[in-house]
Amino acid sequence: MPPKPPPTPLTHFLCLPLATPTSIPSLQTSLSRFSQDKAILPTPAPPTPSGATSKPSASASPPSPDSPLTDTEDDHAGGNAFLPPKAIRPVGTLHLTLGVMSLHEKSRVEAAVAFLGGLDLRGMMREAETEAEQKRGEGGGEGKAEGREGGEKVESRAGEDRTPAAAAAAVTGMATGLGAVVSGEEGGGEIKGQSFLGSGEGGRRGQGQRAMSLSLTLCGLHAMGASKVKTSSLYAEPCDESGRLYPFCRRLREAFEAAGFVMPEKRELKLHATILNTIYASEKKGKGGGRGKGRGKREGSLKFDATELMERWRDVVWAEVKVERVVVCEMGAKEDESGWVRYVEVGGVDMPC
Repeated sequence: MPPKPPPTPLTHFLCLPLATPTSIPSLQTSLSRFSQDKAILPTPAPPTPSGATSKPSASASPPSPDSPLTDTEDDHAGGNAFLPPKAIRPVGTLHLTLGVMSLHEKSRVEAAVAFLGGLDLRGMMREAETEAEQKRGEGGGEGKAEGREGGEKVESRAGEDRTPAAAAAAVTGMATGLGAVVSGEEGGGEIKGQSFLGSGEGGRRGQGQRAMSLSLTLCGLHAMGASKVKTSSLYAEPCDESGRLYPFCRRLREAFEAAGFVMPEKRELKLHATILNTIYASEKKGKGGGRGKGRGKREGSLKFDATELMERWRDVVWAEVKVERVVVCEMGAKEDESGWVRYVEVGGVDMPC
């Protein structure tokens, strides 16, 4: 039997960026709090000069008594932390992937960008609205989590099933203000029902804005793959009370697949915003076998049991995002001169408003 051909290297992807001028403050706050979870290893302190002793800063503010993270240091000290901080994705990299591409020639990249520029996004939005209205008429209701099509159930407490519609209803209640606790459960280091939306976000959209603008709420924490007890990646789910996000994104992907730019997928589109992936914390193995930060293939990702971490963050609202652009990006996030880590856009178009 002839050897299997190597997989086609992926070079670009089509996506909706989630780090926008209005969403970045909320995302930064949310990821900062997440980095302090008792499952995340503390970032090593900078080395102190020889002979000096490290003292706590006198200007440091003590944690709030009702802060869900007041037990973080004790848990770290007790050895319960196990996830490397580098596994948490930088704010600038957050996005919803619609499809991946293998474009190795400049002309192909330019053709993909030109194709995107020629799409009728306004028409796609109208079609998505029509599909959403039909589903609402069939009893699907509004406000379902838009990670996948259909009435997929969301994991919850033992003995309790929460449909996406119920999850979105909880999100609507959570998004009323910063730090609003709606689950009725406080203390014990729990994060349930907490919103990290900035003070300028979270308001209800006017009916006139719904015609074309598209907004979503990133909520909860879910495991990628079949098992939450042995996973390497966690994501937030996009919740869209209008029901238009998924059909709009599906149409975009189908158009790019039909044009031969996006690689065909047998699986249905799964919208997700990766919050943590241990593959990014693994070392790279260079061509000569050495380890380092240079080019090379990353070694295997750490598998872990995410059950408790998901439970603590299952009702959290990470941010409310108004989708502003559809873009084609290069694979591999890069750090710019200011230290901001993001994917390089090779082209994009503004969303209709």
